[in-house]
Formats: sequence, structure tokens, C-alpha cells
Amino acid sequence: HYKNFLLKTPLVFWGDYNTSPSIYKAKSKTKKVKIDGDFLQGPIRLEWLDALSSIGNSACKVGHHLLHLWSLNKKGPTFRLTQKKAEDMGMTRQTRYRTLNAMAKANLIKIDQSSGQYPIITLINITL
Repeated sequence: HYKNFLLKTPLVFWGDYNTSPSIYKAKSKTKKVKIDGDFLQGPIRLEWLDALSSIGNSACKVGHHLLHLWSLNKKGPTFRLTQKKAEDMGMTRQTRYRTLNAMAKANLIKIDQSSGQYPIITLINITL
């Protein structure tokens, strides 16, 4: 019972800095709050974002969407761009692939695509 008493009783110290006793309690655990919405994972190189913005507006839209997909992917910067994921970008297939090819020429991404397969995108030099 003495052990339980010690665990439940606050400790009182008379320190050199304080003339009055101070009571130290263990910190309470904070609850994690779930935030709604879509977010990006960092850190992201500013050079990557600068090169993305130099290509054009559609590249910024596609690039930000690819960064979001990378945030959701737990395995690394390589992921498959399925039709469902690509439709969320809100642009035509032709614009999307033209932009992806421009990003590949700027060495921002690598595209591996077999005939009849969804492209596999790898983000290049995205983090430190």
C-alpha cells in the first residue's frame, strides 16, 4: 500500500530558486486531432517547385497532385498513376500526358510505361 501511496502523492520540492514549494505532475497525453482535407508531405526541395512552376500552370497542378499522391504512398517516391487518381486532376488525358512528358524532360519525374499499362511515376530529387 505504501508503494501506491507514493505513486498517487504529488512530489513537493523546496528548490534554491523558489521559496515556496512547487508541485510537479506528469504531463497528460494530448489527443491527436484528425484534420480533414488534402495535404502535402515534406520536406520538398524549393528547386523542384521552382522548376515545376517554370514549365507552366498545368505542370503546377499536375505536380502538386503528384506530390499529394506521394504523401499518401508509404513506400517511397514511386507509384502507379491509375485512371482514378488521374481523373482527380481535372484535366483532359492529352493535357495530363503532355504535362507529364514536359516534367520528365525537365528531370522532375521519371515515367515508366508499358503498352496497355498505367504509367509508373518516380519523383526525382524531391527531398534532401
